[in-house]
Amino acid sequence: MRIVEENRAVAPESFDRLPASARSRELLKDIGVGTDIPPSLPKLAEWASSLGWQDCPRVVTEPRNSVVHPRKRDEVSKISGLPWWNGWDLMMWYLELVLLRLFGHRGSYRNRLTHGVEQVPWSLGHSKAVGTH
Repeated sequence: MRIVEENRAVAPESFDRLPASARSRELLKDIGVGTDIPPSLPKLAEWASSLGWQDCPRVVTEPRNSVVHPRKRDEVSKISGLPWWNGWDLMMWYLELVLLRLFGHRGSYRNRLTHGVEQVPWSLGHSKAVGTH
């Protein structure tokens, strides 16, 4: 809704044709959160790199697609080495950031990946987005 209806960044027909990773990428870009794999998840970054997956939206959606979609079942073998716990933390971190942004929060929050308290990325301006290097 935010990307298609509120911001009109993507036409509904175009959005429907985007893969889930591209949809996630658009949302994260819209709220001001980077898509690079955070340095606090080195095992996840190593695993993703071995599969040629360069960003978090791909890391989050590909394992899910491999399990859910019958046409992608052959790809399940690719996810055998996935640090599942890291993937879960990453998904929850993004969900928390999206909700904080949608609720208009501009202060600090506890980052579940680093366990530190920090400012939400959109309150830092465009010069420093979380998850980018």
